[in-house]
Amino acid sequence: LTDLFNTGIINKTQITGVLAPKLKSVKNTEKGVQISWRKVKDATRYIIYRKKGNGSYKKLATVSSKKTVYIDKKVKKGKKYTYSIKAVKSKKKSGLSNTKTIVRLKTVSNVTAKAGNGKKITFTWKKQGGVNGYQIRLGNRSMRKSRVITITKNLRKTVERGLKKKVYYYQIRSYKSIGTT
Repeated sequence: LTDLFNTGIINKTQITGVLAPKLKSVKNTEKGVQISWRKVKDATRYIIYRKKGNGSYKKLATVSSKKTVYIDKKVKKGKKYTYSIKAVKSKKKSGLSNTKTIVRLKTVSNVTAKAGNGKKITFTWKKQGGVNGYQIRLGNRSMRKSRVITITKNLRKTVERGLKKKVYYYQIRSYKSIGTT
């Protein structure tokens, strides 16, 4: 069988009859990292696997087939995690799904925005550990054609160029670079 797998003549689905789920997204939430996937027909449960940093995959949780979302609450700020999932039908397991990687970051807190004299806005926020910097996104209500300002050292930024309107909407997020991402 190993030779047949390696040549691509057969795949694990043909042997087990269980399709691997498609991992849709992983995203940071207040409670942890939220993992979501597409439902697999006839699956009775899902097994979620997680890899910390460059380590190896370990079983994180088993959930019912009714779920397609799981929140990993045992994550640490600034650390990289990669997720994959298997579908289970009776005792048969699918192969691993596609993978998704994320760095655990929390929402920026204690954000203030103060309008200054003329056309200036000064933003301040609380420092976070384990991040490379922050991004301020400034625009209209829909955030279409918004302007992104990247800050790497300060916890305060005054924006004055290009401000023409009286009302602006903003978002501030932290970021961490890993390789080229």
